[in-house]
Amino acid sequence: MDGQEKAEDKEPTTTTPGGGGRQDNINYKADKGEIHTKEDIEQHEGYYDEDGFYVMGDGSFYDPNGYYFDQEGYDEFGGYYENGYYVPGPDYAEEYYRRFNEVYG
Repeated sequence: MDGQEKAEDKEPTTTTPGGGGRQDNINYKADKGEIHTKEDIEQHEGYYDEDGFYVMGDGSFYDPNGYYFDQEGYDEFGGYYENGYYVPGPDYAEEYYRRFNEVYG
């Protein structure tokens, strides 16, 4: 190879994105909260980790539901994963739990 590894050839150097933690004062890129299809996600170089997250070379990832998270581990709403559970951002928590209850009762 010419000195550049493909993302799928790299072993994860940190824990899975699902086990990440919160960092204060992090800016994250907005991706409009859209759900991406598997076909769209796999257009990017990356690999699936053991928890079903699609991790790309820059550290950003898609969760198993198709939502994008930036290199710092945040989605556009400031949400993140901790110990395998999604934690909504502070300004999105009320709406998230309302929607969650509508879907899952």
